[in-house]
Amino acid sequence: DKHISPKERAEELFNSFDLNHSGEITIGMFKQKMDSFKFGFTIDEIGAIANELDRDRSGTISLVEFQRMLEKYHPGNTGTGA
Repeated sequence: DKHISPKERAEELFNSFDLNHSGEITIGMFKQKMDSFKFGFTIDEIGAIANELDRDRSGTISLVEFQRMLEKYHPGNTGTGA
């Protein structure tokens, strides 16, 4: 097993949500991936999570926004230094 840095782990997780590999996660892609986990979130709950992630209100979630969310909930584990 090769060692994966926290930043690489965050990028891999982001890429699993970025279904069309555009470098941005749309709200639809986010919902689709969240639904696949079968957590039972409602559309409103998924929307609220996506809204928290989309800090610049662009309508999509960027890698930086995604990394910031991971850093918020798991400080020191993403390698962002944020």
